[in-house]
This record gives sequence, C-alpha cells and structure tokens, in this order.
Amino acid sequence: MSNIRRAVNDKSTKDMMPPSLRARLLDEGRPGALAFVATQTDVLVRSEIADNLNLPRKSSVERCALE
Repeated sequence: MSNIRRAVNDKSTKDMMPPSLRARLLDEGRPGALAFVATQTDVLVRSEIADNLNLPRKSSVERCALE
C-alpha cells in the first residue's frame, strides 16, 4: 500500500514494481496477480469520521480513531 496524493499513471505503477518481479509474473503467466493499492486512508478528518459514525461533533481524534 502507498499513500497517494495525486493520480498515478501506468508509468508510475511500472516504476513501483521492480523489473525482476514484473518479468517473473509475466514468465509465470500471472501478470494480474499483484495489485497496488494507493489510498489516503491514513489521513483522518475528525469531523468526517464523527459525522459518518454519528459521534458527537466535538469527539476527539482518539475517539474517532478507536470507533
């Protein structure tokens, strides 16, 4: 997994995968066996979490994270 702040393209994906791993997956006939997940799930917005979980609006970051 990787934190991502902008859209990526095929070149970025290829740069993330070592050529030896790419070659091995192709040789084994499994080119789709690996997935890259680019998210911002580690970025917590307290107000969004509180709203989504129906917590009091002034809930602490710690409470939101635990919920």
